[in-house]
This record gives sequence, C-alpha cells and structure tokens, in this order.
Amino acid sequence: MSHQFSNKITQYTLGPLPWDKEHLKKLSYRFPVAVTEAIKEHPGYAAHEILSELKITLDLFFEVGCQ
Repeated sequence: MSHQFSNKITQYTLGPLPWDKEHLKKLSYRFPVAVTEAIKEHPGYAAHEILSELKITLDLFFEVGCQ
C-alpha cells in the first residue's frame, strides 16, 4: 500500500509533496503560468479555495454591517 501511495505523490507536475516556498519561488520565476496551474493539483487546493471564497463573502457582510 505504501508503494501505491508514494507513486501517487510523485505524479504531481511540481514533483513530490511537500513543496517548500523556495521550490515554488524558483519554479515561479521560470514558469509563472505553469506553476500557477500546477498548484491546483495539490490535495488541499480545493479546500483552500472554498475557505478563501467564504472569507471574501464574510468580509462583504461585515463591511456592509459596519457602514
């Protein structure tokens, strides 16, 4: 089972997880658009996007309520 797991991890465009900031920075300078798209492969990306959208929505409600 661990063999299947390790194969799955190495299938990401940016290489095996975890990706550190330096790795992402270095690739971003060379391939900015490709890296932006490849980050969407990360298993936590969908959850991060949902939380970001929720924060934007809540910020709108709080801004309206404070006026």
